[in-house]
Amino acid sequence: MLLAKGKREESIHKMKKIFTLFMIAMMLFGAASCSKESGQEEGDKLLTELSEPVTITVWNTYTYHQQEAFQEMVDSFNASQDKVTVVYEPQAYQDYDSNLLLAVRNGTGPNITNRYPSSAAAYIEEDLLVNLTPYISNETVGIPDFKENLVGKVYEEITQWGEDSVYVFPVIITSEVLYYNKDIFNELGLEAPKTWEELAEVSKTIYEEKGIPGWGSDSETDTMIDRVVQLGSKFINAEDHTVAVDEDKFTEALEWYLTGLKEGYFRLAGADYYHSGPFTQGNVASYIGSSAGSGYVLPYADFEVGVSLIPQSGPEKFAPAWGGGLVVFDKTQEENLASYLFLKYCLSDEVLAKWAIEFGASPCTKSSIATATFQEEIKNNIVTAALVETADCINWVPSVAGADGVRDAFGKAVDASFADDSGKDVATLVKEATETFFKEAQAALEQ
Repeated sequence: MLLAKGKREESIHKMKKIFTLFMIAMMLFGAASCSKESGQEEGDKLLTELSEPVTITVWNTYTYHQQEAFQEMVDSFNASQDKVTVVYEPQAYQDYDSNLLLAVRNGTGPNITNRYPSSAAAYIEEDLLVNLTPYISNETVGIPDFKENLVGKVYEEITQWGEDSVYVFPVIITSEVLYYNKDIFNELGLEAPKTWEELAEVSKTIYEEKGIPGWGSDSETDTMIDRVVQLGSKFINAEDHTVAVDEDKFTEALEWYLTGLKEGYFRLAGADYYHSGPFTQGNVASYIGSSAGSGYVLPYADFEVGVSLIPQSGPEKFAPAWGGGLVVFDKTQEENLASYLFLKYCLSDEVLAKWAIEFGASPCTKSSIATATFQEEIKNNIVTAALVETADCINWVPSVAGADGVRDAFGKAVDASFADDSGKDVATLVKEATETFFKEAQAALEQ
């Protein structure tokens, strides 16, 4: 996983505010006249060979075993050739987005970091990222069959800014899976639900028979988006920055969710933040969370854990694409090429397979999934097997400035309506929350 437990780090609307304030400050103090050396100018001949050694830096917020695994990959790359030295500089999670932004603007930022497409959008608008397409398609340093080798909808997501515009380099993929207590399910004669309607029925039965909620979600935001998109709704009109969510489908999804919460057979993570704790402690019978969070579940449960695809209801198959990718900040031609060469190494089959295994993820390429290394992982890891099975459902929603604000509005609709203890019925709460959602979502896109 690039972001543990599926948690989205970035909030684009906040980043845009920071950009605006920072640019104003630069103009006031005359800093706007300063320029950086850009390695990617229109009309420049693409550099494909390094004549001198180059050092580049990579930042991310990995911790513990993930940090160790990434360092091993960096060391392996450095030992594989003598032209590029990668220096890995782990960063603190707290305030990383704002610290990264300021460092990039000051010219002290890294060459490479992790970004979701939604958080990369603001950097793309500021022309701070390298378009990697010229390297990928180059006869000398390119990646053969790059498009054809990517799984699912990965290529469509990373080229949403244009067929010739790859700013986010794909590596590993995580998504949601359904963890469930097989002991309880077997005792009550239940099977893992395949639809959201089945999930509600199963949860009611568990609540009535065992006195605990049948299900929860680590991200009410993503569950709402899952439901709405599966029902056939669009998300955002990227062309004119307007909300494209179908109101009837939003209402249907929210009513389903809120009814379960109010009647007690669903639960929110609340102060627990994630459901892995309550789940392994026997306080909820199933939950949807990141495939990358299995390390918080499997070692701690004293019951048999089942893992399956998230429910699918409606005309569209959908599960969120988590994991993001790697971006390269535009510096010198030499640094840009060196950064790309490291990314290309990361995408090689065995390296990618090992990275995915360490991070509880799946490779983004068919050839890496097909390696003996990863096939063995599929046989031995029920979470990995479920994630690979999910691949055909993994899809994306448009990433434009303000998109994260729209995402936030989905979650707020659930939280606010559930927290309302005024005695209003579900229909009234849903109506009010729906009106608020569309106002807040559109406002986020207009900031």
